[in-house]
Amino acid sequence: MVGYDRGMNTETLSRRSSRLSTTRLDTAVSISELFILVGAGVTAAAMSTFVSLHLSIPGHAILKAVLPMSVGLALAPRMYAGTLMGTSALLSGLLFRALVPGVDGLGIGAFTSLIVFGPVLDLLHRLLKGHISEWWVLALSGLAANSVAFLVRGTFKWMGKDIGLNQLFSMWFSTAIITYAVCGILAGLMCGMAFFRYQSNEQERE
Repeated sequence: MVGYDRGMNTETLSRRSSRLSTTRLDTAVSISELFILVGAGVTAAAMSTFVSLHLSIPGHAILKAVLPMSVGLALAPRMYAGTLMGTSALLSGLLFRALVPGVDGLGIGAFTSLIVFGPVLDLLHRLLKGHISEWWVLALSGLAANSVAFLVRGTFKWMGKDIGLNQLFSMWFSTAIITYAVCGILAGLMCGMAFFRYQSNEQERE
């Protein structure tokens, strides 16, 4: 069993609003919850690598990472849940790329948003300390993760290391600077609405 600090309210934010969690806040983290969080990271990496949404929208791949991680957080809303899911996603993504070298579904942008989303989720939980709804925590996490992915992929494209759909950097940039942000926000917000109930600041303080 793994203990946690009861004085922290980042778990309270997720647990009170989760549509899926059945465990009590005053219980220690169980082995089953650890498996759920690790499994969510592995699933996110698998979806990012092998599932194609057939969308020609720069930045849309974050949905494939946010969806399973949001389910993992809703089922096991614990401290550092995002970091644990992000770590397992990182290791799984590297393993998938090594075992199936011909698969190109996990590009540099998708890989970046995959591994960044979880740790950013934990960071925003700490910074916001339960003062806003989980919906907006997930939306801001999606925006932040996709912003980092945009910068990383943009750097690779500018250096000529990522040709993509044979687009010039200027053509890609003019579209991606908008779509990466929009996709990040929508991915987090939609998953937040699906797996968490909206709670206002007053409800969280109570």
